[in-house]
Amino acid sequence: MGIPGGQGVVRLVEGGERKVRVGVPPANASSLRVGSQQEVRVGERIYSARVLSILPEVDSMTRTQSVILALPQSIAPGTVVRLGLNQTYGMEGYWLPTSALVWGERGLLASYALVPPSQSDLDLPAGTYQTEKRMVEVLHTEGDRSLVRGVLQPGDLIVTNGTNQLTPGQFVKSEVGVIRESPVQKSEVR
Repeated sequence: MGIPGGQGVVRLVEGGERKVRVGVPPANASSLRVGSQQEVRVGERIYSARVLSILPEVDSMTRTQSVILALPQSIAPGTVVRLGLNQTYGMEGYWLPTSALVWGERGLLASYALVPPSQSDLDLPAGTYQTEKRMVEVLHTEGDRSLVRGVLQPGDLIVTNGTNQLTPGQFVKSEVGVIRESPVQKSEVR
């Protein structure tokens, strides 16, 4: 029984240190340091890998720089490895519970702010507010909260739940069970 020509008979796998070459955008590669520990993902598992070297040239096809990482021995050769890099973005905005967001005009998002009633001649009980729809742009979502920017100001009272029961200009009392006041706080995401 013969073996057809050109077909592999034996595959050699080096038994030394496991290494992987990962293509990284040059801006991210410049923030890595040789010897630093980085997180890599194999399937659903996270491992720590050490940066062995960062090749100086940019690949003309992928426009990335090659970073060579030392992997734990438990990772089998030929396994797909993903390098997770954190990026910092300087964005100013306000963190709101995602439940505070409602659909606004033309498919945009908004939130309801509680403002003093616009008509001062009405005999309204103390603690009564009027709802005002404020358009917002979602910059980042993290779990059950969203970083937004728009026509919100520090100190605004925002309806954080029960928003499906409201309309713009509606009179509400702040102690109603479906409405919770939440002062808006300015924040940055990194």
